[in-house]
Amino acid sequence: MISGVDQPYQSVSFLSYRRFLYLKLSSGLVLICLAAYLTHEPIAGHIGSTWLGYTLGGVSAGLVLFLLWFGIQKRRYGQGTPLSGWLSGHVYLGGALVIVATLHSGFELGPNLHSLTWLLMVMTVLSGVIGVIIYCRYPTLLSARRRGLTDAEILMQVDALDRQCEVLGATLGNNIEDALSQSRSEASSMRAGRRLSVRAKAAPLTHAARLLVERWCDDRNDHERGRELHALLVRKETLLCDLCHQRHLVALMRTWLYFHVPLSVGLLVAMAGHVFLVFFYW
Repeated sequence: MISGVDQPYQSVSFLSYRRFLYLKLSSGLVLICLAAYLTHEPIAGHIGSTWLGYTLGGVSAGLVLFLLWFGIQKRRYGQGTPLSGWLSGHVYLGGALVIVATLHSGFELGPNLHSLTWLLMVMTVLSGVIGVIIYCRYPTLLSARRRGLTDAEILMQVDALDRQCEVLGATLGNNIEDALSQSRSEASSMRAGRRLSVRAKAAPLTHAARLLVERWCDDRNDHERGRELHALLVRKETLLCDLCHQRHLVALMRTWLYFHVPLSVGLLVAMAGHVFLVFFYW
């Protein structure tokens, strides 16, 4: 149940936090619960209404609240446990929750609120696993493409390249100048937040202008100004493609939240209803 995409995490920074502290704690918790489940033999069988069932249910509820608390704690930077520590506990204890909650149910599932709560819990944890994969993989790709630059800095470089291209294009004929004028609209689109295609030619207007300059150079034996303009357009095309891929990856990470967060909220509501039914109507 990971939430938020504003803070990239590297796998080594949270999965191995303090020498796998939370992996050891969650493994110990699972072993204790499993040992109690195997050694305890209630007359009515393993159901949630035995003392062990209530205990496992309480542990499961505590784990759910801890995992949901991460969504709040992640916004309190610099306070207490490092964010990587919270995320490490979030991941490993989320895995332990599936086992403990299943033991609490005594493997008795059916068409009722109790089973719905269990199903939402499994779906939330599975979506969290997908989130771990995303947060381990995509921040690395983003860092590689950004080269230490922000979106604003990339667009500033594109603007500077446009000005240089405009100066050179004015000396090479109206056709090239018109093509360069059209290619400037790509930077305007990116600045306005519109995402270009992420296919091979993610800067189509700049690509078209570059091809026109290439033909112009071929016709005039690689004129020096044409070659210089071509190099500027290649640089601009590369920057726009990188920016486009960056926004695509960020959008993908944010899309994951639209599934994970509602599942987490649904789990909390279902768990509250489950607890209410058990203590007041069971």
